[in-house]
Amino acid sequence: LGYDTACKLYSSIIGNLAIQAASAGMIWCFVRIPGRSISHIAAEVALMTHPHVVLMSADTGNEQLGLTDVTQMICNIIELRSRQNCNFGVILIPDQLLTSVFEMKQLFIEIREIKDACPDLFESPSTLTWKDLIPILNMLPPLTRALFQSLPERIRVQICQAVVEGGAGTGKGGTIDLGTVETENIFRILVEAELTRRVVAGSYK
Repeated sequence: LGYDTACKLYSSIIGNLAIQAASAGMIWCFVRIPGRSISHIAAEVALMTHPHVVLMSADTGNEQLGLTDVTQMICNIIELRSRQNCNFGVILIPDQLLTSVFEMKQLFIEIREIKDACPDLFESPSTLTWKDLIPILNMLPPLTRALFQSLPERIRVQICQAVVEGGAGTGKGGTIDLGTVETENIFRILVEAELTRRVVAGSYK
């Protein structure tokens, strides 16, 4: 597909999701936008569909984007709309966004370092299973291990496969293709956990 055709196709799909979410009144849709660029397609689609949240980043190296920052921002918007009795919306997430998130960049680098040190653990990346990830998980530093362990098993496998197939691009300052990683589900899980915390704290209903 060409750029214009892709944008129109995604816009049609997202527009339909927005209508369904508004009709149901209790749905937030996390939508992953494919594309090698972090922001271009997402920005064009956003102009056509007017979603409630668009996650974009042009990482300058001086300002680090964090998972907590993104999660809090999404939750703040959901909470604000809830106070307006609008418990629905659409969130657009470029599939390459994670390459600009500090914690995820660190995770990619450390998995790559494990791969370089123990290549036998990644001999068949296309057939990796959750059992294959146990030694990888044990070799990660505590903070990165906690993050990796918090993700669903299928997403852990997807990340490892993307890092291995990314080759040298996963090094410091490099990028990898995260088109096969369920980025939208990573943020959905984080948002659900934060909203649950706010419900317990009494700041969100």
